[in-house]
Amino acid sequence: SDTSAPGVRCFAYEPAWQIKTTRTRWPQPARAVSECVVVGAGLAGAAVAAALAVRGWRVTVLDAQAEPAAGASGLPVGLFAPQISRDDGPRSRLSRAGIRATLQAAARLLRLGQDWAPCGVAHVCAAANPADALPRHWPAQGHPWAVPAGAASLEEHTLSTVARAEQVVWHAMAGWIKPRQLVGAWLQHHGVRFQPCCPVQHITQDGGAWQLFGPQGRLLAGAPQLVIASAGGSPALLQQALSAAGQAHAAAPLALTPVGGQVSWAMHTAHDAAGFPPFPVNGAGSVAAHVPWHGATAWFAGATYEPRDPYAPSQAHAQNLARLADLLPDAAGRVARASTGTAPQAWRGTRWTVPDRLPVAGAWPMPVEPGMPGLWLSTAMGSRGLTHAALCGELIAAQMGAEPLPIDADLLRSIDVGRIAGAATSRSPAPRRG
Repeated sequence: SDTSAPGVRCFAYEPAWQIKTTRTRWPQPARAVSECVVVGAGLAGAAVAAALAVRGWRVTVLDAQAEPAAGASGLPVGLFAPQISRDDGPRSRLSRAGIRATLQAAARLLRLGQDWAPCGVAHVCAAANPADALPRHWPAQGHPWAVPAGAASLEEHTLSTVARAEQVVWHAMAGWIKPRQLVGAWLQHHGVRFQPCCPVQHITQDGGAWQLFGPQGRLLAGAPQLVIASAGGSPALLQQALSAAGQAHAAAPLALTPVGGQVSWAMHTAHDAAGFPPFPVNGAGSVAAHVPWHGATAWFAGATYEPRDPYAPSQAHAQNLARLADLLPDAAGRVARASTGTAPQAWRGTRWTVPDRLPVAGAWPMPVEPGMPGLWLSTAMGSRGLTHAALCGELIAAQMGAEPLPIDADLLRSIDVGRIAGAATSRSPAPRRG
């Protein structure tokens, strides 16, 4: 402070961080509706393709496999449920925004009770009092998203099979979906053309368009806009695209971490069905039951998290059954008695994540000039593809058309490609004066 003048105190604002003098603007201009190539026919790629197609784009979806949803999106059944946190931070708010988009897509495209069910999900909290898992001043308007089960007006018998029912938070806007059916429905849009058995091995630029080549140099597709949504294959494809654009060394490479997992499942028997509630349960593990499956119904438990060496199938089954016993002890006992030593069936897949466990969606930061092709990413969905894929698809489509975005700036920053590309403004502290 400066006290040179009698009765006057002057202060200088000298924070220990860089002061911004301008607001960052969205650097991407509106793209004229034309053609786009999406690499990857899982939840992420199919969601982007459908979001663009409803806006009039002609979209080609390439995948190396013979069928869509051949990777982690081929999960037999998955849950969608909001994340809760004491501070209701970006991760929690993003999950609700994503589920809104998922609910809209499922209600429009899927068969209720066969392909999906918005039946609610019971979340068994670690906290003894489930209210402690929610923000302190959680409003009544938030109760459809999350409310202690005791205040949810559920029927008395509803939670009778759930362990530690007094620790349950009830998510009314949640349920289960068969991901493969959702992917297939998105790809059925008349503006989407799915090309199977098309592994992308080389990417070039020709004028204002990308060109994607397969084995023996065969041209697979070309378009002014390219969306990479190929999960574990995304880093290599991104590096090829950056090399083609002369930007190979302009940013840090995309690094994804594989996390394997196994789902254990079996058809219901007359004996075990009564032990499962009519809604999924999650917490330390997850269980969905009474799911229509090949003319009958089945239960599903898992998936395991295997970030290092994969488990043996028997080890993964043991972990899933232990978590089933922790969440639904009566159901686990009935399953054990009905199985007579026969192991459940298994489904295995690999999730792909980045360190902060949030998706990566948006435009890769590159110099923007008229007529230059655009490069986009929708990847790293981890185990929450059903929560985030539809929202990321809508976000990318809105950004391409310079539309109002479906989420606020805070949430956009949490999933924006810039945080991975190293394009964000440096937060290194400014030197102090004096």
